[in-house]
Amino acid sequence: MNQSVKLCTGLLLSALVFSSKSIATENLVFVHGAHFDARSWKPVSSYLSSDVNVLAVNLPGRNISEDASKIGLSNSAKSLCENIRSLEGNIHFAAHSQGGAVVHSAIGICPSQSIKSISYITSVAPLVGESAFASLNADDEKHYFKGVSYNENNHRMEIRDWTHFNATFAQDASSSQTKQLRKLAIDEPAHIGEEAVKYDKAELDRISKHYVFANQDKIISLESQLKIANSLNIHSVYSLQTGHLPMLTDAKELAMILDGIVEKEASD
Repeated sequence: MNQSVKLCTGLLLSALVFSSKSIATENLVFVHGAHFDARSWKPVSSYLSSDVNVLAVNLPGRNISEDASKIGLSNSAKSLCENIRSLEGNIHFAAHSQGGAVVHSAIGICPSQSIKSISYITSVAPLVGESAFASLNADDEKHYFKGVSYNENNHRMEIRDWTHFNATFAQDASSSQTKQLRKLAIDEPAHIGEEAVKYDKAELDRISKHYVFANQDKIISLESQLKIANSLNIHSVYSLQTGHLPMLTDAKELAMILDGIVEKEASD
């Protein structure tokens, strides 16, 4: 009888150990774009499934007291690597805008089998040897500089005209969303987009990639988004009828898309 109890207990413990190892944690890591920080993802996070562990990363340079002249793509990527180092389970990046360049650079600095997917949300995705904004067109640049200008004294891209900034970054925003935009937007370190990206192409090829288009985007136009997506081996695409900031203007729909991506990746 005792032997039977011991055997059953042993089998139960073995089953519990196997079960805990076979159910991986799914980590959704938000990587913000230029002029924003981790707070920009809060509306999306509130709609996400409770089954997903969420980490919104603050990249260097978000504080005006930081020396922006020393902030580039590599140390932004190193910061991202430090933030994900302690995560257990699968990592799914959700990168917005400039954040795609930071993710690609991080793959070169801290490649990991734990990185399972990247969701590019109206994002750049520079190839090896390219700078962050190599795929953008002249109209994208023109729209960006309507509300922003470079301050050579503090090495930041400063928001100088809020009316134009609102009109180019989030023309689809409601009145309350526009007020929120003004609370969230910050001056951006100017040199992150200058550095060429380095990573192992085979490592990026291994990772499942998804693209979320923002059809009304003026900062990274739909034309540029299509060009970027076509340069990658994209597994699935999604489309939102928003400007450059879907995490602000269509947070619920974006959350549904990201939940679906993580769920599908977890089951593969």
